[in-house]
Amino acid sequence: MRSLVFRGDRASREFIAFWVADGRVVAGMNVNVWEVNGSVQNLIRSRVRVDVSALRDESRSLDSLLGPAGAQTPGVGS
Repeated sequence: MRSLVFRGDRASREFIAFWVADGRVVAGMNVNVWEVNGSVQNLIRSRVRVDVSALRDESRSLDSLLGPAGAQTPGVGS
């Protein structure tokens, strides 16, 4: 399953868009959100499954999604 997930405020034009396929971030784009490029690239390259609600949650760092609390076991959930 593929989806487009937004993190931030689209109305104020400060957000990150993530393209998610089978629970994995396959692409990302930031709009006026600075210093996240490395984290977005790490999510894409890691190929870990992420919880979409955690991806939307601005109170969580993107890097935390790479760790055991943010990543899901491959093949489980999405």
